[in-house]
Amino acid sequence: MTRFRAFFFIIALSANLSISALAQQQQQSPQQAPPVRLGAFAHGMQYFHEARFLGHLQAEYPPIPEYVRLLEPMRLTENPLSWNAGVLAEWLPMRLFAGSSLGVGVRLGVNSFATTFQSSSPFRFEGDTLLNSALRLTLQTSGIYANAEPMLLWSFADEQALIMLGGRFSTVLSETTSQTGRFFIGEKPLEGDDARKLLEPQDFSGKISSSAVFMPSVFVGASWQFPLNPQKTLLLCPEVFFTSSLGNITEYLRATSSDALPRWTATSVRIGASLKFAPEPPTPPQEQNPSNDAGSGGFASENSENTSGRGRFNNGMSNGKPTKPVAVQLLAVEGIERDGRRSFSPTLKVEEFIGSSSRYLLPFVFFDKNSAVLPERYTQFRAQDVEQFSSETLLQTTFQDNHELDAYYNMLNVVGSRMRNYASAKLTLTGYNDAAAEASNKALALQRAETIKTYLRTVWGIAPNRITTRSFGTKGNSEIVDSEENRAVEIEASQSEILDELRFDYTHRATTPPKVDFMPEITAPEGLFAWSLAVNGRGIFQADAHRQKQDSTLRLADFNGTIIPKTITWGAEKALSKLSSLKEEPLTVRLRAADTLRQSSEASVRLPVQVLSIDEKRRRNMPDVRIGTYWVFCFDLNSTQILVDERVRRAVKNIKNNITPGANVEITGFADTRGNVEKNRKLSNERAEAVLRLLNVPSSKIGNVEGRGESTLYENDLPEGRMYNRFVRVDVRTPIERK
Repeated sequence: MTRFRAFFFIIALSANLSISALAQQQQQSPQQAPPVRLGAFAHGMQYFHEARFLGHLQAEYPPIPEYVRLLEPMRLTENPLSWNAGVLAEWLPMRLFAGSSLGVGVRLGVNSFATTFQSSSPFRFEGDTLLNSALRLTLQTSGIYANAEPMLLWSFADEQALIMLGGRFSTVLSETTSQTGRFFIGEKPLEGDDARKLLEPQDFSGKISSSAVFMPSVFVGASWQFPLNPQKTLLLCPEVFFTSSLGNITEYLRATSSDALPRWTATSVRIGASLKFAPEPPTPPQEQNPSNDAGSGGFASENSENTSGRGRFNNGMSNGKPTKPVAVQLLAVEGIERDGRRSFSPTLKVEEFIGSSSRYLLPFVFFDKNSAVLPERYTQFRAQDVEQFSSETLLQTTFQDNHELDAYYNMLNVVGSRMRNYASAKLTLTGYNDAAAEASNKALALQRAETIKTYLRTVWGIAPNRITTRSFGTKGNSEIVDSEENRAVEIEASQSEILDELRFDYTHRATTPPKVDFMPEITAPEGLFAWSLAVNGRGIFQADAHRQKQDSTLRLADFNGTIIPKTITWGAEKALSKLSSLKEEPLTVRLRAADTLRQSSEASVRLPVQVLSIDEKRRRNMPDVRIGTYWVFCFDLNSTQILVDERVRRAVKNIKNNITPGANVEITGFADTRGNVEKNRKLSNERAEAVLRLLNVPSSKIGNVEGRGESTLYENDLPEGRMYNRFVRVDVRTPIERK
């Protein structure tokens, strides 16, 4: 049998094993077509050689029989990076549990191979010519190999991770081998007729005629699959393989000594990626179920609600045989109180309060490295659009979850608008460089300041003589970790109103319990495809001020996934605080699930809601409080010092004016996420104490002063986010007197 016949025999055997496993699984579960993946791969490949041989010598040397015995073992001198590429096919028909499958696969490919070995030995001839000489033998091999890799596959972690275990069978497609021997005296090669006569028998080039028919190896591999489209049919898979040879690369080897077996094997590491196409399995025909509005193609409709929390099934048929349905149930709904206590099947009690908030306007604009271009995250207008800008509208629509920095990114427009209102105010713009890469570029800092001046002049029409630009070196701490915060322009104003905090009124909702846990139970014998949980209510979103509709249904929460969760936690208070109006109607919690055959089921429960509105408390002349929140004290890195300027004095005066008899004050400090966690907790507590001393509030009115440590309210990856996280919040609850 030739090597090519053996190679194609291995390919046929691999395909036969794969098809047999696929057919057996189809007989066991005819209603579910197995996932099939086809694709291509490319790897970088590094060989690691184990060599214990003398060389591919073609002849003995009768004049000098000691030649072979004197050679040292071959040693590796060059081992360049190789490549590996080919096509693949995978079948994963055997589902173990949700998100995990077993299967088989095969890969066909080619790879390059190149290496250089050298061996040397001291040699002494009887005459003077070769005295103190040495022989150096060089062996160079390069070529292309064809490979077949049958393998077992285990997919897990929601079908994203893949472990591969199998065998690799390689044969030579093309190969070039050259062997050269030279005598040296020192480092100078020996020349002459005598040397040529000695070396001619061992110099040769060509193919190693005794290389193995096919070279067996075993391998283990791992990959992670990233979907490239919403349907998850196109996958990009970074992957890594480790391969170990089971036999010699060539059969013709000379042993290094009489008691050593000759050996030349190689292990390899391959790192690369594959691109796979994974078509969705065909949906088998389903019998129509008159009681189900959703059909077999997705989730059940809203009309199939079951308020007891028990699921309703969408059964199907496949090839005349009934399939096992999806079962969905909400086992429990528990409220989580502020002190950690739990309540079963809670009623959400919502009390409304008049609230006001003051937000610090950070007077810095940050730039990218070695750039004086205003970053795109800062909102920039055209001159004809500035008349439509309103700070009031901005405040009402930006202080929501995930939008905390939106108002800050409008700060140049806030400053421009206020400069129009205060015609005598002037600005000083100071540019800074970072402490490392930009330190030598003195002009860059001034260019950054000029960028801000140009925007205020051309867009907001601020006269150039009202804006002064200048540049310094670094701002504050000059450590490299502060480079981003040093790449900035600081804005200073002659009137404190220009950089005054942003204030707005809103309706605060205190919800009891503030959090709710949902415990779902989903059974999908045919394999879970997806699940979702939604919380719906009726009211008006604050962020939809221009498109409000009375009595509209609102999605208050939306969870989904492909792995069954044990518990789903919903922040009820945070969600309800986004509404400008809330109707006292039960919230609907709907859990839906579908299996891989698109059979679906759903279950729903209702959460009762009781609302005590501001108007209701006024009508009933009930005691009430006004909640004032002040985010106006920010700090430098690792600092507890408050820079008391006119803006801070105004904020302190405003806070004290709201601390009336019966008021309660809470002070909470925060830090960014850089540095040690315990150090940051201590730092945040010291910042809270510093604000307490500044306010000089009687101890009888202080409810709580604490440091919460690291804050993630804002993005710590951004310099402005870190600076906004280094703050102290003051909450003042002031009683409202009723007549």
